[in-house]
Amino acid sequence: MRRGGIMAIVVIGVIVVVAGIGLLFFFFPMTNIGDNEITPIPTEDPGIRVVVARVDIPANTLIDDRDTLLDERTIPTDAFSNEYLRNMTDVEGKVAKNVIRAGNPIRRSDLTTPGLSQQIPTAEPDQPRTKAYSLLVNSLSGVADQIRPNDFVDVVATFSIPRRLVYPLGRDDQGQLKYEFFTETFQSTKTIVQQVQVIRILRRRVNAEGTPVAQPEQTTTEQTGASGQPVEEGNFITEGDWLLVLAVNNQEAELIDFARNTNAAITLVLRGVGDVDLEQTIGASLDLLISDFDMPLPQPVPGRVYSEQEALTPN
Repeated sequence: MRRGGIMAIVVIGVIVVVAGIGLLFFFFPMTNIGDNEITPIPTEDPGIRVVVARVDIPANTLIDDRDTLLDERTIPTDAFSNEYLRNMTDVEGKVAKNVIRAGNPIRRSDLTTPGLSQQIPTAEPDQPRTKAYSLLVNSLSGVADQIRPNDFVDVVATFSIPRRLVYPLGRDDQGQLKYEFFTETFQSTKTIVQQVQVIRILRRRVNAEGTPVAQPEQTTTEQTGASGQPVEEGNFITEGDWLLVLAVNNQEAELIDFARNTNAAITLVLRGVGDVDLEQTIGASLDLLISDFDMPLPQPVPGRVYSEQEALTPN
């Protein structure tokens, strides 16, 4: 009896399973898999953004205005070449070697490094365009080597001006007045050029044979200060001299060249960022220090004309 009850339960379970399978096929009939095969959707190509010419760029053009000359565009990945440039910073400041048509990607071979003539600033309104002029400086005349390209400087010159003086010595046996002639040199200082842009800095270096040809060596003046503490980083003196290339107009070039060729001491003054003021100065000389700046003297101002009586009568 027990065995009959177990068999009945098994039979009922089989019937329930078969009925469930039948209902499944009734509500979800089998379809031909071959007729409804799922086609995978290909991955969309994101493309690569490259720098293109916004307008036609003529050959020998300095690319210095991205808003006017440059744009970005996405191209298919399979159309990308390693020649194409992806960052505008890699294009700005370069010169087009050939014509680059609007919309075309800019290639490395289309560009070259600008020469000095392309780096000269453009002309200000109603002003002539500046020219390049080189000036030799050192750590004293070159603001302790703190000048960088695109900084602005003023040029100060101190001239040595000879003056021929005549001094009476007295009369000879015939009563003729005798004179002594001599030359005395006076110094005069003036700011001769203001607000000059520095285009380049050319330094000395040492080649493989040890012959100096650019980049001066930098040596620390001392390892510790007066208190025994290490000196701060950057407190060092650059030895030697180097060339600054300045952007000046012809008149400014004439003034600097005259000062240099008359052996005037030339010193540069570095301007702060945004300083565009032109100062009116009276210069500096001994008589101005006395008359305008109250410099005291132990004797009357030199350079005056002495009378015979004054020169020959002791006091």
